[in-house]
Formats: sequence, C-alpha cells, structure tokens
Amino acid sequence: MKKKTNWIGIIFGVIWLLMAGLIFALYLTGNLGPSFPVPRFIGWVYNLLGIIPGSVIQMVLSLAIIIASLPKKAKKAAANKTTQQQTPTEQI
Repeated sequence: MKKKTNWIGIIFGVIWLLMAGLIFALYLTGNLGPSFPVPRFIGWVYNLLGIIPGSVIQMVLSLAIIIASLPKKAKKAAANKTTQQQTPTEQI
C-alpha cells in the first residue's frame, strides 16, 4: 500500500518556512521592528537563541515536516527487495 501525501503537513510546513524566511530576511535588512508577532513557544526560542539561529532552526524543522509529509516510494521498494532476498526458497 502506497503512503499518501500529507497535504496538511506540507501546507503547514510551507507556511512555517515562509514565516521563518520572512523574519530572517526582515532581520538581515534591518526592517524587523523590536516587537513582532510569533507564537509563544517560538518566541521562547528567539529569546533563548536570538533571531538568526531561531529562524534557521525554524526553517530546518519546517523542511523536515515537508519531507516527512511526502510519500516514501524508494524506501518501500528497498524494503521489499530485502524481504525478497531473505525469503528462503525450497529446492526439490
């Protein structure tokens, strides 16, 4: 059975990636104000690590969500190949 594409995960990951990229770009250009709206748990990351490391971590996590939401065709084909090789055959 094929794994279906998780569109909700992809959409969430893309929005999160764009948000982190926007914050990163605004910070580098100097257009990010002293106060900007983010969810609380992300705000803690920004306060703990800073803007640049926090946004880079966000981008990496969002890319991981996007990749995890895609179907895994090659992995399943490799698993099927190894089980076929491990199956003993009877010789008469």
